[in-house]
Amino acid sequence: LEGHPSTLYALAQYIQKKKLTFKKPLFNVFESTGEVLDLKKREAIEKHIGCKVYDRYGSAEFGVVAHETDDSGHKLKVLDSMVIPEVFELSLYSKNHKFKYDKHGNVLLSLTNKLENIWKSRPDLQKAFPYALTVDAVGFWKWWLEWGEKEYSPVSLFPLEMIENNFSEKNLQIILIELIWKSRKDLQKVIENPYETNEIIEWWKQSGYLDYFEKVQMYSENNELVLTTLTNTAMPLIRYRTGDMIGELSYEGDSCYISDIEGRVHDMVKIGNKTYPTHYLQDLLDRIGGIIEFQVEQMNEDKVKLYLVVPDSNLHGQIKQRLSNWWDESVEVEFIELSQLKKVGWRDKFRYVIPNQVIEDNV
Repeated sequence: LEGHPSTLYALAQYIQKKKLTFKKPLFNVFESTGEVLDLKKREAIEKHIGCKVYDRYGSAEFGVVAHETDDSGHKLKVLDSMVIPEVFELSLYSKNHKFKYDKHGNVLLSLTNKLENIWKSRPDLQKAFPYALTVDAVGFWKWWLEWGEKEYSPVSLFPLEMIENNFSEKNLQIILIELIWKSRKDLQKVIENPYETNEIIEWWKQSGYLDYFEKVQMYSENNELVLTTLTNTAMPLIRYRTGDMIGELSYEGDSCYISDIEGRVHDMVKIGNKTYPTHYLQDLLDRIGGIIEFQVEQMNEDKVKLYLVVPDSNLHGQIKQRLSNWWDESVEVEFIELSQLKKVGWRDKFRYVIPNQVIEDNV
């Protein structure tokens, strides 16, 4: 049997809860696919269902390219006839997004190379911030912190070095005051004199950075999996960044292994008083028919908004009615065009669950 590990884990929990026993396993082998298999799910499936569990890794671009074997110790053996694997260290990725310094070692609030390239590629930003490349870069920084993240979905709003604290306290204080404190009334209320105390620095080190960085642990511990294939005759992919993180890429003899994969995880959404994984919603919507694709936005604790791509407008009414019969007022429906689906996150990839108000009118 192959399928989502979350589905088999739910079955294992049901078997445990009902204290069911079987003369022989329901099936001998479960092959995990479609989402990350963690140790908790693996152990529950093996214990309560009684089958052997094998993990595998693949993607839409490459197909299945790595598979667990009996003697691999939960690492996945790469099918080297299909792909050449490498890792991309995210610490190197951040080099074009670092603060600059003057000859005395004082931090400059000028644009990083990353922001400068964005500014140069956008006539609208050049018009709005004509002096961004001179002494008046603070205004552009504030645009980046407030709006740029929504357009570019960066890993971090600030350069990586701010996590690593590679600043003197003086430089860190200047950055925090000019770019954060001056634009946040909540901080101004609790830190009245940031120039005279180190309160702003303590706030940043203890919790403030979490507001401006995503996947902090990912930066320090993981690498992004990069794959190359020449077997796809329609479009060979050379050093394609998958967006999936791995703990290690290792070689044992002629074989290559990847481990500790942090890839696609199905989001959970709450509708009414129940919580559903997105692949369950996908299954339900597929059964309705006519729905090409969907995304879901969690409006509040128990209500969601479904964005549905349904080319046949004649089906809109009956689809709405059917969803209403299932979830009543807990689901709001909006029909959109395929081009209005949004890619989100640090690698600008498609995801079923999207942040609030990401969907916009197609201009």
